[in-house]
Amino acid sequence: MLPKLVGHRGARFEAPENTVAGFRYPRGLGISIFELDVHLTKDGKLAVIHDATVDRTTNGTGFVSDFTADELAALDARSIQPDWPERVGVPQLHEVFAAFQGDDVEWETEIKSDSPERLDQVVPLLLAEIDRFGIADRVHITSFDRTALERVRKLNPTIKLGFIGKYEDAADLKTALELGASRAGVPIATGSAEIVQQALAHGLTVVGWPSNDAHAWDTLTAWGVTHLCTDSPSAAIAHMDGVRRRD
Repeated sequence: MLPKLVGHRGARFEAPENTVAGFRYPRGLGISIFELDVHLTKDGKLAVIHDATVDRTTNGTGFVSDFTADELAALDARSIQPDWPERVGVPQLHEVFAAFQGDDVEWETEIKSDSPERLDQVVPLLLAEIDRFGIADRVHITSFDRTALERVRKLNPTIKLGFIGKYEDAADLKTALELGASRAGVPIATGSAEIVQQALAHGLTVVGWPSNDAHAWDTLTAWGVTHLCTDSPSAAIAHMDGVRRRD
């Protein structure tokens, strides 16, 4: 069976990343699993944005933590997709979840590394939004930050976790298992078929990333990953369709 496709930040190379429009675009292509990132705003809300600053993805400058949620929404988040036809702002997490309420989509919600004090704010807020929309069965909370996932597990013993790491040896797999994770995020640069097979043998699903060209799609598929996380969903769909026809 071919891996499932995950839209990275929606469709980062094709639509404004981590925006409502940027998730709706790949949904229209048939993608039903999305990865997104959350940061804490100045007024204690969860903003959907990858970087610690707004500089790369918006027309603003400064740290996300220095903006209120309303100020972030007022920014133009098309800077990496300047030809996108409509202005889009930085959304709050609840706005993204609400846009797909009633739709059978899955989410990889990544907590970015932060201070322990701020993680103590982020984690309860994230769990509350997941509970509010009743989507716990369709969410993996992911992070590179072991501390973040430990805080999640302490507050919710059953929510699904995904540990993202280098996976260049068994150490990161050991961490994932100690956290009670059910998913491993394995990068093509440092992972291997061997580590993927070890993760699968322990019952984990495995997301291979980044996967944005034929070499990555074919290599990660050969390793046996269950999911491919891609910035280019339209190209990934076309490639995988070609593989199916050849098979």
